[in-house]
Amino acid sequence: MNVIKKHGLLIFWLLLYADCALLYFNKTAYHPMVKSALLPVLIIYLFTNSNKTRNKNSRKITILALLFSWIGDVFLTKTGDTFFMLGMISFLTMHILYITYFVRLRPIRLSKFSEGFAALVVGGAASYQVLTFLKPYLGSFFYPFALYALVITLMGVCAANIAGSKTLRSLAVSYFIPAAALFILSDAVLALDKFYFKEPFLQIVIMMTYGYAQYLFTCGFAKHFKA
Repeated sequence: MNVIKKHGLLIFWLLLYADCALLYFNKTAYHPMVKSALLPVLIIYLFTNSNKTRNKNSRKITILALLFSWIGDVFLTKTGDTFFMLGMISFLTMHILYITYFVRLRPIRLSKFSEGFAALVVGGAASYQVLTFLKPYLGSFFYPFALYALVITLMGVCAANIAGSKTLRSLAVSYFIPAAALFILSDAVLALDKFYFKEPFLQIVIMMTYGYAQYLFTCGFAKHFKA
C-alpha cells in the first residue's frame, strides 16, 4: 500500500508502457494480465491519497467509477460480442458515476453554461460523425453504441462545465477536460477499430489514450480531495 501511495502513478505508467510494448511485439497472451493490473493501481493510489478528505461521498463515487472501469477492462480482454457488450455496460456505468461526481462538484446552470455548451457542440458533433460513419457496420450494436455516445458526450459536457467555476477552473483545465477528451478519442478509435479498421496498431493508440485519460482523472480526483 505505501509503495503505491508514494509511487503509484509511476507504477501505472510503467505498466501502461509495458502493455503497449506487448501489443507492439504481438505478445498478446500477456496483455490481459497487464491491462487488468492498471486500474487497481489507480484505485489504491486514490484510496491511500484521499483517506482524510471531507468529500467522502464524492470519493466513494470516484473509486466506484474506477472499479467499474476495471471490470470493463477485464471484460474487454475476452473475445466475443457478449463480453464486449458487458464491457460497454461497465464503462457506461463508470461515465454515469463520473457525471454524478462532476455535477456534485458544480451543478449545471443554463445561465452559466458557456464552457459546457462549447463541449456539447464539439463533443456532440464528433460523436455524431463517428456514429454516422459506423452505422452501416454496427448492426445490433447501433442503439447501444448511440446510448454510449450520448452518455460519454454528457460526461465531457459536465467536465467542461466545471471550468466555469473560478475556484475549480484550473482543476478542470489541467485534468478533467483533457481526460474527458482523451476518453472520447479512445472510445471512438476503439469503435472504429472493432467495427471497421481492425488494425492491430490501433490497440496501442486505444490503450495510450485510455490510460492517459484515467491517469488525469485520478490525479484530478486526488488533487480535489487533498484541497
